[in-house]
Amino acid sequence: MSEDVLSLSQFKSDATRLLDQLRDEPKTLVLTQNGRARAVVSDLLTSAPTYGQGVGRR
Repeated sequence: MSEDVLSLSQFKSDATRLLDQLRDEPKTLVLTQNGRARAVVSDLLTSAPTYGQGVGRR
């Protein structure tokens, strides 16, 4: 699984496309705020498969 680093502003401006991309290509997004890592975003069904049981993809 690869990892990309984006600012929170970049993520907010392109969230829909980035979330669709996470669904199609397993990777992790590290979101930064003021140059520091603040959050990690990944596809739920890929990163936690047992949690995703019973949760269908659209």
